[in-house]
Amino acid sequence: MEGITRCLCYSHLRRYYLDAIPLDSGEKEMPGSGVAIGRAYCDKLFRLERKWKELSPTERKKNRLIYSVPVLEAFFAWVETTRTQQENLKKALNYTLNHKRYFTNFLLDGRIPLSDNLSEIAVKPVAITRKNSLFSDPVEGAKTSAIIFSIVGTASANNLDPYKYLEYILSRLPNLNFAPNDLELDEYLPWSEKVQLECRMQNAGGTVVKEKDEPRYETA
Repeated sequence: MEGITRCLCYSHLRRYYLDAIPLDSGEKEMPGSGVAIGRAYCDKLFRLERKWKELSPTERKKNRLIYSVPVLEAFFAWVETTRTQQENLKKALNYTLNHKRYFTNFLLDGRIPLSDNLSEIAVKPVAITRKNSLFSDPVEGAKTSAIIFSIVGTASANNLDPYKYLEYILSRLPNLNFAPNDLELDEYLPWSEKVQLECRMQNAGGTVVKEKDEPRYETA
């Protein structure tokens, strides 16, 4: 699709190699397996990313081009020269080569994560809610529930206490005289300064939870 850069997940790729590692009768990895080399390359990339977690996207990109590129080159060289009759490993190697371009696109921008684990965790409640809502009756009730879940999810993504935020907007919006697209609504959005002060999530000790430094992403 025009204007969209596709990036693939290294956690997903790592699982391909993990599944190909032979196990003994006790379901433990057999030592000395060459298959583990593929997983080791993925682990190396993740270790580098953890070192750069606190860096700005610009600095992260710069470090990736210096340190991650040699790891990727060695990884893809190993993939291209490895020959096997083991079906699981063959599947992992083919998947890597067929999508090589998408596995290197994270080098283009320091904001791009190496894995989409955070996105998968974020959408998991949506999938569970969808399953639990199969028997919602009537349809309008299901739509209303979907709106509430969306509000709760957005509040959590912005480090708000969902209960406080729902209480905040439901106690104020009904008395607000606004027209569609009125800018007055902006101050009730989860990221507004006023809402952040009123509804910020707190830990058990009553301390306000600081905003995470990691950029947030959405995936289709």
